[in-house]
Amino acid sequence: MSSSDNLRVRKRLSEMVLPATLAGLMLLVYLLLNTSFSFRFTERPRVPNYEMLAESFLAGQLYLKKPVDPARLNARNPLDPSLPYPFLMDGLIFNGKYYFTHEPLPAVFRALWMKLTGSSYSTGAIVIICAWVSFLLMGFILWKIRQTVWPTSSLWVFYYAWAGFGISAPQLYISSAPVVYNESVAMGCSFVLAGSYFLFRGLVGKHRSKMNFLASGILFGAAIGCRAELVIYPVTFCMVYLVSSVTKNDRFWLLLKRLCLFGGPVGIFVAALLTYNHLRFGSFLDFGRSYLMSPRHLTYVHTTLQGSYFSLDRVPFQLYNYLLSFPKITSKFPFVRYPFGERYYGQIYTHVELACSIFLTAPLLLGCVALLWINQDFWRNSQFRLVTRFCIFASLGVLCILSTTVVCTARHVTDFTPLLYVVLLGALVGIDHKWRPSLGNSKGTLVVLGLLFAGQLLMGLLLGLTGMIQWPAGK
Repeated sequence: MSSSDNLRVRKRLSEMVLPATLAGLMLLVYLLLNTSFSFRFTERPRVPNYEMLAESFLAGQLYLKKPVDPARLNARNPLDPSLPYPFLMDGLIFNGKYYFTHEPLPAVFRALWMKLTGSSYSTGAIVIICAWVSFLLMGFILWKIRQTVWPTSSLWVFYYAWAGFGISAPQLYISSAPVVYNESVAMGCSFVLAGSYFLFRGLVGKHRSKMNFLASGILFGAAIGCRAELVIYPVTFCMVYLVSSVTKNDRFWLLLKRLCLFGGPVGIFVAALLTYNHLRFGSFLDFGRSYLMSPRHLTYVHTTLQGSYFSLDRVPFQLYNYLLSFPKITSKFPFVRYPFGERYYGQIYTHVELACSIFLTAPLLLGCVALLWINQDFWRNSQFRLVTRFCIFASLGVLCILSTTVVCTARHVTDFTPLLYVVLLGALVGIDHKWRPSLGNSKGTLVVLGLLFAGQLLMGLLLGLTGMIQWPAGK
């Protein structure tokens, strides 16, 4: 190997030190929060887990092996949580059997693992793996866009956006609670980001775009198998891509081929999920929310008796909860508490679970607003305009779908905020491009960005610790 080759290798290795250190540090933080600083994975006994559904699949059935309490089955309404009989929290009771609430793909992976190894894995381990993989994928996405669209931009914009995502409250909260809810959300997020990575490669790259679109479709389909509402991502992309291509007079057959490669796998996963519903409840569109075993009596009244788990009337109030509501201020450390409880807005009922404004729990997302003040000449790159529109419209679409549900919860924020960090990257590049020549303005900008990052870290840690408190180990 020549001396010039040695220099290139050394330079490449030195460039890998910082991202590798950051990745290792984030893995350690996620692990500490997930295990309550004990480095031991433990299951939370009060809730079901995907191992139960995996065991059912291996036994050739779609309902859980756990039987419903006979006294509860004989009651007038077995779903009433006020009855003095035990029940599986958040299970579905239908035709005298328990069914699983969440989408089935994580259980399929677990069943395959159990079949191959004869043992299962802990919920905490898979939550950590998915959260960390999501962090790595976000790095790949941001780096790919920076290198392709803005190769001369300052390196700090990449690390600022990437690290900001890693320490965000949604990421740390998901990592801190090794429960079934977070497993489906964390795995769904990792598939969305993996699908987005290959999608952006297909859009901004010059080679093998067909394979990238196919891989992206498969990964987005897998995301839907974890969280049904994530179907908004591929649907939004198809709409944005179609409109963008038509207005640019792109070749119709190339457009159609790419959309078929992308949409085909998505359609297969959607069909599989709807068939799963039909086999369980006799209806393709019945996800079982009417049979939910909620521990809260008011939730039972509104979602089961009144059938309003989903309601368009709830959207403005849940949007307020997710975007504008404030946390509670207390006199005890850490002085900030995330709201938890039932709220009424007239006749509209919502249950808030550790959720408040995303701009308070993740202040860096305020940076996305900077797009409004960046010179429009900066956005002449049509590829990034398409990416930006997809990220914004898809995130807003998922947010609106989630806002129809009865629960506003911190884990759902992970469904709609990750791709906003791609938008943040563009805003940061624009800020760097606009203010870098002016030293005076740069100092003020750096102070604001530093304060936002400090707020991101503080709020992230607070919400992460809240997850540990909400789901304590060994209790």
